[in-house]
Amino acid sequence: MGSIYYQGAHLFKIELPKQQPLSLCVDGEDMEGICQNFENKLLYVLEERRREIVIFDTLGTEKGRFKVDVEKTNENDGLEGIAINPSENQVFVVNKRFRSVLIELEITGKNSLRQTSQYIPVYFGADEDSSDWSLAGLSYDIDENVLWMTSDRTRAVFVIDHTGRALAVYDVFEEDLEAVAVIKQENRIYFVSDDYHTLYVYEYPEPFPRLNAEK
Repeated sequence: MGSIYYQGAHLFKIELPKQQPLSLCVDGEDMEGICQNFENKLLYVLEERRREIVIFDTLGTEKGRFKVDVEKTNENDGLEGIAINPSENQVFVVNKRFRSVLIELEITGKNSLRQTSQYIPVYFGADEDSSDWSLAGLSYDIDENVLWMTSDRTRAVFVIDHTGRALAVYDVFEEDLEAVAVIKQENRIYFVSDDYHTLYVYEYPEPFPRLNAEK
């Protein structure tokens, strides 16, 4: 199993249980979230300050670039998390804060995207202007058709649907979690702490709970 995350202008691939990651040098700036389209192996990487999605192949060659239409109040409070549902050609991104929103895009070609939704609020009743509210990592759970999302300031992990509605919430006691990867087949959830440069491994919850279960 491999998990991929970013650091500066390098992408890293971790092959567990190996400890030494493989690195890939790319032409990027202020990169944040990353995900891979397993249908064609392309990598989708967020550039936070530019509010762009950059598409790379596995050799590190840039194949495309897409500007996400989102408000730009503070440069460093932009795009943080990205996830993909290849079966429906969907890409989801979250904006960190000011405003904390979920945005959906459609894969229209091998190297092209189209934004299909604007701002889906993700506040769960919190003050949308609160400086303590900060969305981070995003991962798509294809088995449950939900999104897992971290908040690096609340130490919470949220499970949401495509409308931003919370289905489950978990307390995670590690600090500054900026990345999440869900591998249900392995019964594992992976988190990365930015401050501590650490990968944490949690068990996938079974049975999967839902806060607003349908009757």
